[in-house]
Amino acid sequence: MDSGRAELWNPRSGRAHTDDVVTVIAERLELREQQVPQAHIDCRQMCDFHGGKRNARAMSALVRSSGFVVAVVVSGGASLLAEFVAQRTLRSIALVIAAVAGVLAGLSAEDVLKAALPISLVLIAFGALASERRPLVVRAAALAPGGLLLVTAGAEGTPGWARVLAFVTVIAVGPLASAFDRHSPTLTFGLLAVSALGVYATVPDTEQARALVGALLPVAVIAFRFRLVPESSGPTLGVALVAWVALVGGVARPGSVVGAIGCLGVLALGRLPRRSVPVLVVAVQIAVVAVASRVAGLRQSAWTAAVVVVPVVVVAAVVLASGERSRKGNSP
Repeated sequence: MDSGRAELWNPRSGRAHTDDVVTVIAERLELREQQVPQAHIDCRQMCDFHGGKRNARAMSALVRSSGFVVAVVVSGGASLLAEFVAQRTLRSIALVIAAVAGVLAGLSAEDVLKAALPISLVLIAFGALASERRPLVVRAAALAPGGLLLVTAGAEGTPGWARVLAFVTVIAVGPLASAFDRHSPTLTFGLLAVSALGVYATVPDTEQARALVGALLPVAVIAFRFRLVPESSGPTLGVALVAWVALVGGVARPGSVVGAIGCLGVLALGRLPRRSVPVLVVAVQIAVVAVASRVAGLRQSAWTAAVVVVPVVVVAAVVLASGERSRKGNSP
């Protein structure tokens, strides 16, 4: 046997060869780890480069979807009818009916309408009207039956923690949105429409969100000009629908549930923005929705999303409170 073959069959040489292989593999793995961040950077650059095109495609998909189109037609037609027929308080209630009818019609067109949803919305509306201007605990208790039905029978197959979050949103944020509405009835549906757009931008499953956006946009336009009398069912139902869409549409990515609910933004602050100028309120709402939907909502972890959403809402409260103090200081 020659020396090469002897070295090949030498056990000590085999161990040395194995050690060399292990060393080479370790070096390649280390090199690959060093290259990964650069790959991520390149990917982010490409994503930023094509971000505008993706956003344009998303909006194109929205306006061409059957749920959006049907919801716009139904809620827009009903809103125009309410403008010419109903008077003041009845007009406010008619706009709520128009929005709910648009959502239900859009969900039916998308074939995602749950049988329990209309019943739960009726219970929530009744609870909001029956407990209007009562203490917060009473209003939360009045909303509990409808909210419970909404997150159970209306959201089958969703995780328990997400149901609890949506339920708490309905019974806690609903009354706060009503408190906001008492001082800014013309803005409420506009802020809800911005919230709905944020929900559409963050949840993985968008069938329900498309119907919600289509229903709220026409109502927001009419309400900004003609909804002069506040009433509690509209903002409460709007909050409930946002929470429900976040629950059923975001189930595939837990962080999107938190981010979508965070899109309620200013509406969760109650009476705090009552003295702020409308331009500031709208600007803060858009900023909160942008961060909640495109930063927090894209996180896989619900906890990570919450870490982003909570400080953003706190900052929004501080900004609006500062704006209110500045306005008081400038008043004669």
